[in-house]
Order: sequence, then C-alpha cells, then structure tokens
Amino acid sequence: MPIIDPSRNAWHVDDATRAGLLIDGRAYYKAFYEAARRARRSILIAGWQFDSGVRLVRGDDVPSDTADGPAVQLLPFLNGLCDANPNLRIDLLAWDFSVVYALERELWQKIIFDWQTNARMRFRFDSQCPIGGSHHQKFAVIDDALAFVGGTDLCEHRWDDREHVARNPLRVNPDGTSYNPYHEVQTYVAGPAARRMTELFAQRWLSSGGSAVAEHTPSAEPAPWLADLPTAPSVVFPPGPAAFSRTRPKCDDPVLAEDASRTEESVPARLEIKTLLEDAIGAAESLIYIETQYLTSRALLRALLARLTDTARSKLEIVLLLPQHPEDTKEQIAVGVAQSKLLEQLSAVAKENGHAFGLYNVVSVADNGEELYEYIHAKLMIVDDRFITVGSANMTNRSMGLDTELNVAWEADTLASDLGRRIARARVTLLAEHAGATDLAEIEKLVAHKGLVAYLESLSTAKSTRLRHHEIGGAKEPAIMALIDPGALELLDPEGPKIEEELDASLGSAFRSLMTGHPIRAWATFTQSTERGE
Repeated sequence: MPIIDPSRNAWHVDDATRAGLLIDGRAYYKAFYEAARRARRSILIAGWQFDSGVRLVRGDDVPSDTADGPAVQLLPFLNGLCDANPNLRIDLLAWDFSVVYALERELWQKIIFDWQTNARMRFRFDSQCPIGGSHHQKFAVIDDALAFVGGTDLCEHRWDDREHVARNPLRVNPDGTSYNPYHEVQTYVAGPAARRMTELFAQRWLSSGGSAVAEHTPSAEPAPWLADLPTAPSVVFPPGPAAFSRTRPKCDDPVLAEDASRTEESVPARLEIKTLLEDAIGAAESLIYIETQYLTSRALLRALLARLTDTARSKLEIVLLLPQHPEDTKEQIAVGVAQSKLLEQLSAVAKENGHAFGLYNVVSVADNGEELYEYIHAKLMIVDDRFITVGSANMTNRSMGLDTELNVAWEADTLASDLGRRIARARVTLLAEHAGATDLAEIEKLVAHKGLVAYLESLSTAKSTRLRHHEIGGAKEPAIMALIDPGALELLDPEGPKIEEELDASLGSAFRSLMTGHPIRAWATFTQSTERGE
C-alpha cells in the first residue's frame, strides 16, 4: 500500500517538474545564490534564523564577476539584487524568537534587514505560534518557479562541503570563528510544487500581520532562467508528484483556516508530518534509514516499537545517524535525557526481536589524529529505498505537535522504477559520505539492505572510516540537571501547546516568560513578574 495519503498525512501533492536533493550547506547555499541572482519578480524566504553577514558562496564557488566580499553576504547580496532590478521584491519572514536564543541571534534584525535596505525588500517577524513554540519551517521560493525546502537556514554555522575535513579555512563565521564539520540536507522542487510554497508563504505572511501583496499570488509565468541554472544537484529525482506535509499546532488565526467561513472558531492542528512518519515506519519491510538532530518523539517511539514487536512481519535493518550530543547545554537539558532513555528502549527491543539496529556518529580526523564530531543537522527518513522525506522537522515531540514544520516526500511505485533507483542512490551517497567511502567496491557494500547494519558495525568498530558507534548517554549531563524537576523536562519538549497555567505551575510565570517570549516582550514580563514577587 502507498505510504503517502493526502487524506491523512499530506497537505498537498503537487507535480514537480524538477526535483532532487542538495546535500550539505555548500550545495544549497550555492544553488540559492545562483537562482536568486536570476530572479526577475520575487524572492520569498521563511526561516527559523537569518544572519545578514553569512557568506553564501566561498572559495572557488565565488563567480569570477564577483569579488569575495559584501556581494556574497546574504543581506548585501539580496539588497543589491533589488537595487539592480526595479521589478524585484524580496520578502523575509523570520520566527520572532525566544529570549533563550537572544545571545545566539543578530541584534536589531528588523532595523538591519528592513530599515537600512531597499524599499522593495521587506522583513517581518512572525510571532503567531503557541507559547513555547517556534516557527521552524525553512523554505525559499524564487519567481514562483523554484523552491528550496528542508532543514537548512541561511545563517552562520551551517556551511560545509561534502568532504567535511577536520580543518577547513572556509568553514568560518563572519567574525572569523571556526566550527566543526556540519551536515545538512535540503531539497529543491520546480513547477506547481514551487507555487505551492508561494501559497504557504502568503498564508504565513498574512498571519504574521503583513498585508496581502500581489507578489504572494502564485504565478505560472515562465522562468526562462531555470533552464540555464548552473547548479549541480547532489541527487536528481525524475519529474513527478511531491507531497508536502506540515506540523501546525491549533491556533486562533482565521487566516490559516483555509476556509473564509471559519472566523470564530480555532483553526485545528495539522499534524501531517507525525502521521506521515508513523505510516512510513509501519510500512517498512526491510530498511529504515534516519538522519536526525534529535530523537525524542513518544509518538514515533510507539510506532517503532509496534513495528519491532510485530512477530508476523519481516526483520528490519534500522540505521540511525545522530550528533554525538546536543549542540549546547539548553538542548541537552531539553532533549538529552529523554533521547538516551528512548534509544536504550529501542535498542533493547530491537535486539530482543531479532532486528538489526545501528546507531552512529560521524567524525573527521585532523592531521594530529584528533577526532572532531560532525554535527548531524539533517532531518531525513528513507524507508525500503522507495520512500523519502526531508524537511525541517526533527524527530522530537515539539516538531510533531508544537512548532510549525514543513517536510516534502517522494514515494516510488517500485524499487526498480526510476524514482526508486534515485531514492536508493540518495541513501547510498549519504552513507558513502558518512563512511568516507570512495572506492566502488566499498560503495557497493552499502547498497544491499540485508546485512547493512552488520557491515556498518564492522566499520565503526574498526574505526577504519568516519563512522563511530553512538554511545547512548555518553554525553556528560550538565550540572543544572540536578536542579530541574523531571516533570518540567516534559514541558521543554511537549507534544503540543500547553496552556499558560500549566507552564506557570511547572516553571513559574517569570521563568516561563523568559523561556517562551521575544527578548523585549519577555524582559518586560519578567521584570513585572519579579516586582510582584512571582
């Protein structure tokens, strides 16, 4: 039976005249840069985070007609496009972030991105999400003709190439600080599928308080530049249907109701991504391949346990790639303990029921022998080499029900079909990248499903490649964990919106305001609360 079902796990299924994967930040940033340079009418970008100074192209990727300087940095680049083309409008929509992230974000972004730029370039913060939630969708649309969808933001700390060398002089932030190897996956779609993303952007823009504009009405006007785009996709999918799925929590915004008559009642939640992943896991016959930043979702745990304990079904090979540990202390607090417990349970149940379950990290080895762990930021699942989904949704509770998320999926009729072969190629090229496999004989060993985990185990045990065993619970717990009530941890990674009374009872209203609000509003709330002695 097909996995993708528009009646339960997809928002829309649209034709994509072109489609494929852009693996790692270099591929996506370069593709976006080249497409944006050719834009004639509009560039629409929605993201969790932006940085005005991030360099989109670096080293040999900088075009010969462009000096390696401001013209390749995000904001000067976009502003220059508007200055050069009087018919171009550029709109950016960013999550109105929590104060928790204030020290990690560029200050005064509204001024930087909006007031100091061309009048045809607009920037908005979007705060229309439940308390504690975030807008985590990451997509961009060029001329309604080409869209990029996935887990990559146009910000610092994301760019890397597929070599992931330990020390790369190009892997630096604008301030000159370097960072460890970083892994991303983004998709691209053209045609009607791209126009669907314009529709989504228009909904988000209106919901955020922006006014309706003509540039947000999808246009089927041809984009001749698309035929000559000098972009080298990592994996090309054949033309055909692409399915979009969302996480959108219940809210009170009639703009998102998709029905003009619904003006008085709450807009129901759309949990298509959760259902899609549950259905894909349940349909698996031989292989589940996952790359994710986190794995804490109780719904996905239940789906995996149900499949692993079904004795009437075939045995699975499950390959899971994760970062060595969450990126910083606040993420370790929010998901680290829960993830360790979930992985311990999955590993035990898989072993008890005869399934092969492999958990891996990836390292880059420096010249002095030091191992630098690559940060897995991709959000991807492949099932039986006939289904693939890529998007912004981590496999956490909040990505399944609280944050706004966006995934795109493809499904092949048969493994022998063109799409089936391309999905298999996507999985193999990803594993070859992580293992550092370049020899054809080594790559061929990654193709077969049966025995795949045993082979990867041999590589990670021997440390002969970049793969390493993921040590469950191996990361050191922050000392602050001893001070936090275990019940409060659930509220840091909730399965859906929590009412204010629940948050106040568990966290205290002052602390809750700091955890969930934009910095300026949160500080005002916090100071008022403390003055009242809360």
